[in-house]
Amino acid sequence: MRHIVALGTDVVCLQEVEDETFATVQQAIGPLGYRGHFAKEGGCEAWIICGDLHVTPESHVVAVLRARGFDYTHRTLAGTSTCNANARANMIDYVFYTEALRAQPVAVPVIDDQPPLPSYDQPSDHLALMAHFNWH
Repeated sequence: MRHIVALGTDVVCLQEVEDETFATVQQAIGPLGYRGHFAKEGGCEAWIICGDLHVTPESHVVAVLRARGFDYTHRTLAGTSTCNANARANMIDYVFYTEALRAQPVAVPVIDDQPPLPSYDQPSDHLALMAHFNWH
């Protein structure tokens, strides 16, 4: 359990865990303020999909995910850009989630077409996205 807590993360995914093992983990993480969710194959209530999709919000890829019940965290934050490759600031990175969750996106720094990323202030060629999730 020390190793999980030391990660300092909000989401930890344990794969191929038996019911009894999950029950033990659940008992250990409860007093630490964490809550586990056990999902058998095909039984997930919620999904989070993250990625550098290299497509803008107007793309067919985003439209298909939205049509399948996914929303993305920073959709409501107008002007959010995550990359400025080819001297064009665009949103091409996403955190998609299903309606079982509520997302509160954290605003990213504003970037323009210049200076290109990475830069002195931003050490990567993409800005990291972060959001807080709650069960709906």
